[in-house]
Amino acid sequence: MAFGFRGVTFAKRRPIDLAERLAHFPREGLPLKAPVLVHWDEHQIPFLEAEHDEDLAVALGVLHVHLRWGQIEMMRRLALGRLSEMIGPAGIKIDHALRALGIARTAAAIMPLLPEQTARWLKCFIDGINHAIEHLPKMPPEFRILGIKREHWRVEDVLALGRLVSADVTWLSLIPLLREKNEALVLEIWRRLVGLNRDRAERAPSGRLLRRGLDQFAGLSWSGGSNSFAIAPSRSESGAAMLASDPHLAATIPGPFLIAGYKSPSFHLVGLMIPGLPFVALGRNQWISWGGTNLHAASSELFDISDLPLEEITERRERIRVRWWRDRSVAIRECAYGPVISDLKIIPRKKGRTLALSWMGSKPSDEFTAMLRLNQARNWDDFKAALTLFAVPGQNFTYADVDGHIGKLIAAKLPKRPLAPPHSPILPLSFAAHWQNSVTAADLPAIFDPAEGFIASANERPSGFPVSVGYLFSSNNRIERLKFLLGHKHRHSLADIGGIQRDISVPSSREIRDELLQSLRSAKMLENETARHLARELEAWDGNYSANSRGALCFELFFFLVALKTSGSKRLSLYAKGWNAWELMREDIASATLEQRERAVRKALPVLARRLKNFHVWGDMHRLRLRHFAGFFPIIGRRFHFLDWPAAGNSETVLKTAHAPTDRRHAVRLATTARHISDLADLDCNYFVLLGGQDGWLGSTTMLDQVPLWQKGDYIPVPLSLEAVRRRFSIHMELKP
Repeated sequence: MAFGFRGVTFAKRRPIDLAERLAHFPREGLPLKAPVLVHWDEHQIPFLEAEHDEDLAVALGVLHVHLRWGQIEMMRRLALGRLSEMIGPAGIKIDHALRALGIARTAAAIMPLLPEQTARWLKCFIDGINHAIEHLPKMPPEFRILGIKREHWRVEDVLALGRLVSADVTWLSLIPLLREKNEALVLEIWRRLVGLNRDRAERAPSGRLLRRGLDQFAGLSWSGGSNSFAIAPSRSESGAAMLASDPHLAATIPGPFLIAGYKSPSFHLVGLMIPGLPFVALGRNQWISWGGTNLHAASSELFDISDLPLEEITERRERIRVRWWRDRSVAIRECAYGPVISDLKIIPRKKGRTLALSWMGSKPSDEFTAMLRLNQARNWDDFKAALTLFAVPGQNFTYADVDGHIGKLIAAKLPKRPLAPPHSPILPLSFAAHWQNSVTAADLPAIFDPAEGFIASANERPSGFPVSVGYLFSSNNRIERLKFLLGHKHRHSLADIGGIQRDISVPSSREIRDELLQSLRSAKMLENETARHLARELEAWDGNYSANSRGALCFELFFFLVALKTSGSKRLSLYAKGWNAWELMREDIASATLEQRERAVRKALPVLARRLKNFHVWGDMHRLRLRHFAGFFPIIGRRFHFLDWPAAGNSETVLKTAHAPTDRRHAVRLATTARHISDLADLDCNYFVLLGGQDGWLGSTTMLDQVPLWQKGDYIPVPLSLEAVRRRFSIHMELKP
């Protein structure tokens, strides 16, 4: 597949084919007890066979460096607050914030919690990472640009990376609210977001580096958004349970997952791994399959500590190494309620107000043991027991097994707080008492073998729980669409499941369309040529967001422009940082007077006419752009941009291509970065595809080779049985002690 880099000299080099990439894989003198076999397919997807668990962990460490050295090194430096070492003074604010969160200190505190088996597994994984770092003949080409040198890893680094990807996604909404000076507006939007002031929502459908850098930092989290669902044998054409997942994260190259399979005495599974972490996050073993979505749990809370005595606040200083500049010493203040985040420059401090952040991720917990035990689970009881250890980030885990059972549970550690949401995002210290007791997956209700024969999860607001799980959730559009698609057909095939993952319809958009048409007619604008054309397009539109849809373009433009004239740009910019922009925009239009709506329509039409001269279909405006992780850095970022193509879907479709409300050409913020389907009728009936490719090496032919498959809706079969692996994966390699 042809691709290019903007302004990078190494882009002009010849493509690096699979044979050349694998020729550099370290094969001799590894810290192994016995040889390890690695089978590769044409997409550079590996399956590893090891006689010993420890050898498997070593081989996985080598594998992750081989495929994603550049990515995991940048993620490690982010986790440790060392961004400034790569990009200079522009990274100081983020480094200060990350160090205030204390990720590295938390990683050190986790070490004593690890059972011997987990500690040994991580140590062997690190041995593999360091062996690869020492013996790979070349460093990734971006290291030269970012000033990165070979540097050994520690177990604490992997633990810190695990905390980095456990960031609380609610921060993306809270930080813009904290920046806003209009306190009344902040309180109004907050109360609407958390479900207070619902009288305004009766018509609702469901009842510059640093800002972009922080968005991408949160986008690394286990899922900014996702879909996952399972169907029982009664609804499956194969007569067995099936499970499907598609995590939604930032569209970066390399992507947030790699595909792998492996077998040792204790492990036999295939799935999606997070680069730098030695377990399968989503996938299947011989007995069960699992997926997940981000819970959007409120695993953190902001406390007003303005009246806290100064002697209860401590201060430490840390030195930040800065590329091309003097090193910077930063002060970090802490108290019993967490770091004082109002000291950080990413959050402008308001006079007389001091804020502390309590985050479950700052407390030691052992997600690594939880995931390793999940990877070995044989039934629902094993699955539940493993996830009682899981604290952050809060997840909805879906489940299916070979005996035909399906289920869903919440895995999180949360304060034991009341169900009623707070009236402000900033809480008084009296609320900190809720953090003295907590709940885990063992305390929260789960769903097992529901009567309807399917389960689904899509970051929706949960119900029926004894404590408040969180405050900020996605709208019901995706979950309602999933339930409809899963329930309207009696039995589903693999093709049906794949079609559901790629669905691009939003039924509620037709309701909003009808309301907008009513406003257009009441404004008596149909003698206007633009208005007549708009009305014809909207009336003919079926609510599908195909990239070549004229109706989707007209609807999105008109909806945004009317909302902009109704709500104002400041409100819309704050709405865009949350998960319910559509609902809030619709509420504003619905609550406006007839005169206000008509005036908004009249003002919107001339702008819409100009936009329709530039854009002809939805994909002209709505773009999916793939860029390297370094593409989000200032100055050098332009050098790491790749593909740009018309995108189907939107923020509310099952095929997620999330974007901020706008009338301009834009790139999606989150996308379906991977897809997985397993039919438990057959060990070898597992299918995966990445938005990109396996390899993170710039110029590799397997860096973007899965993009055409992703676009067409095709999947790569990844078998689990050794017989099928050896037959299907045609390149064989032996790693020797």
